[in-house]
Amino acid sequence: GILLASIAAERAGDPHLRALSKLMGASQRGEARILSHWWASWFVEPMEVCSVQERASMPGLLDTAEIARLQSTEASSFDALFRDLMTRHHKGAVAASRWERPTASDHGACHPS
Repeated sequence: GILLASIAAERAGDPHLRALSKLMGASQRGEARILSHWWASWFVEPMEVCSVQERASMPGLLDTAEIARLQSTEASSFDALFRDLMTRHHKGAVAASRWERPTASDHGACHPS
C-alpha cells in the first residue's frame, strides 16, 4: 500500500487523488513505525520477513509485474488503474484480517517488507 500510494502521489492526474495518496502513504508509514516499536518492546527476536510462499498466499498483495505496470502506464489511464489496484489491495487486507482473526497469536507473524 505504501508503494502504491507513493507512486500515485507522484503520478496521479487528479489533484484530489494525488493528495489522498500522500495522506495514505504518510498514515501507513506512521502505522508501520508504531507497529515496529511495539514489536521491539514485546519481543526479543526481530520481526520476520515473509517467505516468497507466504507473500504469494496473501490476498491483495500485488506482484512486481503489477507494480511495474502501474509505474509505466500512460498518464491518461493511471488514475483508474491505481484505483483498481489499491481497491484490490485493501479488499485483500480485509479478507486476510477476517481469515487471521480467529487464529491470531503473538508469535509466528511475518511482516511483508
